[in-house]
Amino acid sequence: MAAQILAQIHKAFETRTCEFLTFPGLPPTVSAKILENLLSEKDPIALGLRIHFIAPDGYLRIVMASRLHETAVDWLRIEFGLWIGYGLLTPNTSVLISDTLSIYDTFVGTFANSKKTPDLCYSPRVNGVKTEFPTVVLEAGWSESQAQLECDCQLWFEGSAGAVKVVLLFKLFEPNMFNEVKATLNVCRVVEGAIVLDTLNIFPPPSESIHDPYITVEELFGDQSPPGLNPQTLFPLSLARLRFIVEHELRNQRLVPMAG
Repeated sequence: MAAQILAQIHKAFETRTCEFLTFPGLPPTVSAKILENLLSEKDPIALGLRIHFIAPDGYLRIVMASRLHETAVDWLRIEFGLWIGYGLLTPNTSVLISDTLSIYDTFVGTFANSKKTPDLCYSPRVNGVKTEFPTVVLEAGWSESQAQLECDCQLWFEGSAGAVKVVLLFKLFEPNMFNEVKATLNVCRVVEGAIVLDTLNIFPPPSESIHDPYITVEELFGDQSPPGLNPQTLFPLSLARLRFIVEHELRNQRLVPMAG
């Protein structure tokens, strides 16, 4: 079974015939063989592979990052740069945040042995050392069920023992018969012990204007705000800018942003 799944993954990666594959309910022995093989690759992240494995469910998702997939990454990096430009982050405090990608595999509790590869994440440096887990995580890709979105968030929050503060899930929906694509941004936090998932429409745009979401200084720096920064300062996340970047790439690929 493991050999068959690996063959399917490698074929999809070589031919780029799809952008993601999912394998639910894998037995532990099978998932262990698959993960060992994938992680032995020279550099899965550099190759564009995003590995997501939720151990308690035996659920494996392999994502082959694409240009459309990366639009949300471009957007979040632009937002970070603008926080510096707006003076919300000083140059001295901005260097305390790392966005180096890695595969996270030290989850605890129910989610021990799980693995996650975010598309972008921000991790504070404490005494020059990057924290074990990021504080802000971005995952992007084609949409799955609401239950799966919630499970992804739960893994990050509970599996990191609360180190992760905000999870951003940018999701695209398969084109309809008119080649129109729907897109959403889910902003997830733990509020009073419960995971709150706020879904914001990118396409179609909302009929009425809504406030942009945000990340606080306290969330970005993991409750260890640098001197001189107000922990409650808001770092805005422009939905209009995300919409512009995604629309440009959709049209490049002869897809149509859903209008309503």
